[in-house]
Amino acid sequence: MRITTISTTPPSRNPPTVNAMYNLQVPMPIPCTTKTQFFNGQYIEDFLNQIVLHASQAGETDLDKMVKYLMDYSSNQVKDIIIYMDEFDLDKLATLKWKSAKDSCIVWLYR
Repeated sequence: MRITTISTTPPSRNPPTVNAMYNLQVPMPIPCTTKTQFFNGQYIEDFLNQIVLHASQAGETDLDKMVKYLMDYSSNQVKDIIIYMDEFDLDKLATLKWKSAKDSCIVWLYR
């Protein structure tokens, strides 16, 4: 005896699905709000990594453009010091370099 099964489901007329990748950009957190991380002079490497992570998620991939975020996300005490460093001169945004600013923060912190 032979058993035959018959499908009552019609064949799919939809094309096969394609795995699509979406690049969801999340804006940078608003500086000085209650849940925003800021640099208070401790754990500089963690802070710098968090800035890069947040900026990358916001679509900013150029490290040199992230220098301005170091000012935005620093405590007033830290700002009062780094604002006078050449590596943070916001009047010269085109010449700011992430590596120089990062190195200056580390040198200042561990002096």
